[in-house]
Amino acid sequence: MPDDYSFTGDSLVVWEDNRRVYFLEETDFYLMYDFSLEKGDTMTYYDPVNRGYFSAGNNISPTGAPVELKLVIEDITEMQLESGSSKKFFKLSEEVMIGAHSEANCIRFFGFIEDVGSLGSSLTGGQCQFVADGCVGGLHCYSSSVGEYISSYDFLMPNPDCVTLPKSFAPLDAVWNYEGWSEFCEGNHMQFRVVDETVVDGRECSVIAGHGDSLIVNENAGKVYFLQDSLFYLLYDFTLDVGDTLSHYYPVNQGIFSSYLNAEDDSDPLLLKSLITEVGEVELSGVLRKTLVTEPLAHNDNLSTLGTIIEGIGSTSEALTGELCCIVADGCFGSLQCYSDTTLEYQGLASQVPHPECSYPDAVNELDVFMELAVFPNPVHDYLYLEGIERDFRVGIYDIGLRLLSEYRNEYVIRVHDLEEGPYVFMIESDGVFKYFKVIKK
Repeated sequence: MPDDYSFTGDSLVVWEDNRRVYFLEETDFYLMYDFSLEKGDTMTYYDPVNRGYFSAGNNISPTGAPVELKLVIEDITEMQLESGSSKKFFKLSEEVMIGAHSEANCIRFFGFIEDVGSLGSSLTGGQCQFVADGCVGGLHCYSSSVGEYISSYDFLMPNPDCVTLPKSFAPLDAVWNYEGWSEFCEGNHMQFRVVDETVVDGRECSVIAGHGDSLIVNENAGKVYFLQDSLFYLLYDFTLDVGDTLSHYYPVNQGIFSSYLNAEDDSDPLLLKSLITEVGEVELSGVLRKTLVTEPLAHNDNLSTLGTIIEGIGSTSEALTGELCCIVADGCFGSLQCYSDTTLEYQGLASQVPHPECSYPDAVNELDVFMELAVFPNPVHDYLYLEGIERDFRVGIYDIGLRLLSEYRNEYVIRVHDLEEGPYVFMIESDGVFKYFKVIKK
C-alpha cells in the first residue's frame, strides 16, 4: 500500500433482504452477511475490491469482481448487547479454508453478530494473511437503534470513540447495609458484600453475597447487569437523563435479591419500568456521583421502587435490586442505611430501627420528622389536613397503580374534591425521610 494512501471519503452501499446483507459493486449486489444460516452451514460471501476501508489490504488496488470467500458456521449462540437486546452470535470454524479459497481466506472475522456484523478488523471482516507480528484488530464498539455493543477485549490502542465509563459499581469488598420493609417496623436489616470477582463470557464481573445468597453483576459503559440463567439483564443505567424511562429487570428465585413475592418463582426476570424525574449530584468522600430520582411506572401489573439511584452505588430504596411494591396501609418502608468501599462512603438517614453496622452522627430519623404528624380526615370528601410537621415537606398523591397524580409543597390543606372515589396513596417526604398513607376518597 502506498504510504500516502488515504481512506478518507470511502463509502459502501449496502442492502438487506430476507436476513441477508449485500453490498453494491459496479451494478451488481454481492453477499456480505447471511443472518439466516444454521450451525454447520457454509457461507459463501464476497470481499469488496478497490473500496478503501471496506477492502482487505491485499485487494485495495486491483480491478475486477469482488473476491469470493467461504466460511463454516461452527456454532450459533445468543449474545446480549449492552443495551439489553439479544442477538445471534455466529462463531466461525477455525478450519475455514475450503478448497480453492484457502489461500485467500485465512481466519477472516472470527465471528459476526446478527444485525451488527463482523468482530474482525473491519466491517467486511478484513480478509487476512498470516503474519508473524503486528495487531490483528477487531470491532471495538457499535451503536444504533438496534442496540449497543462494546468489546470486552483489552485492545492495545482502544478506539477513542469507544471509551467506556470507568468501572465504579461493586468493587471488591464493597458493602451495602439496607433496612427492608417490615410490617411492624422491626428493622429487617440486610447486608450485601462483594466477596469475589470473576469473568463470565469475557465480561469482568463481581460476586455480591447476602444472607447465604449471591448475585453476579457486570458494569459496562455506565450500565449494570445481573446474571441469571446464562443471560445478563439490565439492573441500573447511570447514563440516563430527566424524562428517560429506565427499563430494568428484577431477579426471580435469587433469594435475598428477589422479592418475597417471587423468591421461588421459576420464570424469567421481570421487566419493570421507572421514570427518571430528577438528575443531580452528591459529593461522597470528595467524589461527585450522579443521582437519579425514579418514579415507578406500572408495567405488566408489576411495580418496583428503586428510590433515588446513586451512580456506582445503586438503589437507596429497600434493597439492592429495589423492591417489588404493593400498597400497604402501615409498616416501615426501609432504605439504604449506609454504603462503603475502598474509596468512598455513603451515610443515609436513620430509620426507626437504625442498622447496627451504620453510624448516624447527624441523622434525622423517621420518628423525629413525623412524630407529631397527623393526617385527617380519612376517609375524606373535599379537603385533607396535615398537622404536626414544621420542616419543609412535599406531598405526592398516587393512584392504586402508583402513578403520580399531583404534588404539593408545604401545603397543610390539600383539596381532593376532584379525585374519583376509591383508595389513594399519599406520600409525605421531609429531609429525605418518607411516610406513606392509604387514604380513601368518598
